[in-house]
Amino acid sequence: LELWPGLLLECSRQQVPVAIVNARLSERSFRRYLRGTRLLQPVFSRIAHVAAQSQPCAERLQRLGVPADRIHLTGSVKFDGVACSPQHPPTQLLRKLFQIAPDAPVLMAGSTQAPEERCILDVWQQLRRLHPTLQLILVPRHRERFDEVAELVQAAGVPLLRRSQLSPDSPAPHVDSDCVRLLDTIGELSACWGLADIAFVGGSFGSRGGQNMIEPAAWGAAVTFGPNTWNFRDVVQIFRDADACRPVQSPAELLPLIQHWLDQPLERQRIGTAAASVVRNQQGAVVATVRLLQTHF
Repeated sequence: LELWPGLLLECSRQQVPVAIVNARLSERSFRRYLRGTRLLQPVFSRIAHVAAQSQPCAERLQRLGVPADRIHLTGSVKFDGVACSPQHPPTQLLRKLFQIAPDAPVLMAGSTQAPEERCILDVWQQLRRLHPTLQLILVPRHRERFDEVAELVQAAGVPLLRRSQLSPDSPAPHVDSDCVRLLDTIGELSACWGLADIAFVGGSFGSRGGQNMIEPAAWGAAVTFGPNTWNFRDVVQIFRDADACRPVQSPAELLPLIQHWLDQPLERQRIGTAAASVVRNQQGAVVATVRLLQTHF
């Protein structure tokens, strides 16, 4: 949520209605706005309609001055438009290029930041002793770190397969099962999540506030992430309420959790199925928002 008082006041003066779509207001931002309630309430009262992601967000906006009859709970549009068909062509292409057998369990760490790649790599190397077919895919959040992560893997003495060096027209030579796959391209993360049986969502052990865990959940992966997920607090709560994820508080908790999921595949599948069900049940925000705008404008 980003509100510009000058813009809202000028729109009001010119009788231009303003709607806030997919509104999210964190508890932290809400407390900041509260400090200026006397000045900001006239601004908030001029908002024509709010399509709120969640009930807590709707309640916070009402306390800040948006009339209750102008606030509509539509859900988050982030749940809509997730492509997760089992035969999704981009996903199948990545499986072929990465040479991952359909029955091989896949651990994937996506949207990672340092030192998350090292943590996951260490966990994977330890788990391989008991689960030698376990595959690992690393996907750094920023492209400028692709080479850095590649060097990290190679320094650990592990063979590396980089997506940027693979082409459907020129198949890569056969690789060993102990090879780490590095997705070092832009625009393929969503499709790659479809390969994951176990998904670690990065940016959650650092200062970035987490990344989107909806995509791996939609694919039915068993999802875990660290404690720092304030950018997706409402989404995390939805998954937690449905027992559809397993947050961890430190990197040390990753090894026993992932080992448990590998030892208990039915439990892992139950978590993944619950996560996919949450995504399906939350979809529809786009349609609800369009109907709201059509009705009132």
